[in-house]
Amino acid sequence: MIFFSIPEIVDNVKNSQKNPFRPHLEKDSCDEEVIHMIKKCWTEDPTERPDFQALKSIIRRLNKDNDSGNILDNLLSRMEQYANNLEALVEERTADYLEEKRKAEDLLYQLLPK
Repeated sequence: MIFFSIPEIVDNVKNSQKNPFRPHLEKDSCDEEVIHMIKKCWTEDPTERPDFQALKSIIRRLNKDNDSGNILDNLLSRMEQYANNLEALVEERTADYLEEKRKAEDLLYQLLPK
């Protein structure tokens, strides 16, 4: 197994243009269905990625011993909350950006001679 330092990972992600940087997954390191799920999450097309509900059901099905179920459920719900919060934040920042852009364009049109 190959381990990268944090700066190496960041550089690899920044510099990968055609083929996105993804870690190598060894087949014997975990269940093949888990590897398949991870690769689906890495898909570049967001519409092909599983949503949190699908991930929850897959992970629950794969989680054979329910001892860590509460921890797993907690982690998944936090990830879902984080994703929803991030989406709302992006929408808010985009709206702020568009408003500032409109103001700047209005000011520019006022300053330029006709």
